[in-house]
Amino acid sequence: MALARVITKSESQEAEFMFLLGSAYGYRALECSTSGHWWGTLKDGHHSCVSLEKAYRLDTTMTDALLGVGDYHYWKSAKSKFFTWLPFIRNERQSGIGEIRRVIQSGSGALLSARKSLLPTYFNEQRFPEVIALVDSLASEGFSDPSCLRHKTRAEIELGNWNGAAQTLDMLRAVWDRSPFFDSCGACEVQYLKAQILAGRGDMEAARACVQKILAMKDSCMSNVYFRETVSNAAELFH
Repeated sequence: MALARVITKSESQEAEFMFLLGSAYGYRALECSTSGHWWGTLKDGHHSCVSLEKAYRLDTTMTDALLGVGDYHYWKSAKSKFFTWLPFIRNERQSGIGEIRRVIQSGSGALLSARKSLLPTYFNEQRFPEVIALVDSLASEGFSDPSCLRHKTRAEIELGNWNGAAQTLDMLRAVWDRSPFFDSCGACEVQYLKAQILAGRGDMEAARACVQKILAMKDSCMSNVYFRETVSNAAELFH
């Protein structure tokens, strides 16, 4: 990031270096989000968006840059409840979705990433059938990973499709166990999804047993913001 920042401050700015700088800010924003540092996430996300927009203006064939721009515009608006006192927070959710779709329509190198980026976006918009359809489309093309299956399981739960959710969850557990990105804290969400399915089917005792397994991980996993969210959701499951 430091080298890209130095180069982009020179008079001969190039789209490639602006793209690299924007990408570096974007990855750091993602790292901040996993620790719950929302102000750092917003700040780095803003710097990322500015750099990526400039990269696209310098070279309009660089449509990959619009993926980061679209993600920032959408999630800045979706998470604005944390920053409602800021005057520059506007609702740009639809423009963000539109920018991500432009990446898909361009058939750029970021096509797959852009399609996967729509999964949490559609879920947040409560467009659950579209989440399922997109995951199925990706799977038919040979792309099936824990993130895709997680979103499909969650969408099926929201629709009350308990049998479908259980089947997808079994697939998720098998893929997740083989994933090089497996971690025991992240795997606790599988227990939470299982608890939701069991509760939806009326087996509250088995659902509580799943929640107890999650709570047993608190001492080793509470530094992970996503685990804390899982614990919070699990605690509300029976309220």
